[in-house]
Amino acid sequence: MLTTIIRIVVVANSSLIRGGQVYILTALQVAINPITQGMPMAVRDVQIEREPVELYKILKFENLVMSGGEAKHVITQGMVTLNGQVETRKRKKIFAGDVILFGQEVLKITL
Repeated sequence: MLTTIIRIVVVANSSLIRGGQVYILTALQVAINPITQGMPMAVRDVQIEREPVELYKILKFENLVMSGGEAKHVITQGMVTLNGQVETRKRKKIFAGDVILFGQEVLKITL
């Protein structure tokens, strides 16, 4: 079982470091996901109007799933991580600063 699902790094004009999972990038915030062979993924900021927001609603409103029912299903199946931990509670309260990983999408929640 993986203990760390996601790491957030900031790199600026770095050279390729395979063991440390850093790639050549220019001032870009990326997430390194070991499940997808360590390939970097861009982090998308998601602004919420109020705190807290339920996890399934974020997946639904960001169009990562087709419906709220599908959002609840993928969460209960363990396909979503929150702050590096698999999250199976569909009504988990999300706050600014939280990082959600689903598929190839990384969402950083802001107010």
